[in-house]
Amino acid sequence: MALKNSMLAVDVVSTDGNDTKPDETPIFYSLAPGEIDNNCGYKLGRNREVYFYEQSDKTIDFFRIGSTTQDEIIDYMNTHNLVNKVNELANETTVYGE
Repeated sequence: MALKNSMLAVDVVSTDGNDTKPDETPIFYSLAPGEIDNNCGYKLGRNREVYFYEQSDKTIDFFRIGSTTQDEIIDYMNTHNLVNKVNELANETTVYGE
């Protein structure tokens, strides 16, 4: 959707200790593809994991919905020839915050 809209906004948000699990860093990357929908995001793990979050429709809280490793993401991108798509997306990305 972000490529279709030629825009991806990423809000970098520092979280306090209450919002950070022991296996992840205290930075939350909130994704807003084309600034249309910002109910998903991710945190980086301390050992190269990536934890994905979704915001509940009924609350402002985000819930962990899955995880993978950075190496698995890189392997998938290389196997499916997606490096150029990632570069295109990077050119359309604006990062707000830290």
